[in-house]
Amino acid sequence: MVEDVYAAKKQQNIATKDQSRENVVLKRINEMTNKSEIKGFNQNIFQNIMDNSKKYQELLKTMNKE
Repeated sequence: MVEDVYAAKKQQNIATKDQSRENVVLKRINEMTNKSEIKGFNQNIFQNIMDNSKKYQELLKTMNKE
């Protein structure tokens, strides 16, 4: 999935990191989480997923330059 995201971003010349996109995702997660006591946990899970996705995209970018 990350490779597909990377390819789409590359084709559309979109930056790997865009804090506004991430904020939209985290806001949506917050709104979809019914239990207030787990909102922070869910946001941390998705932030971790996004962080790892960005790291892998950067690796792909480096590999494609060689």
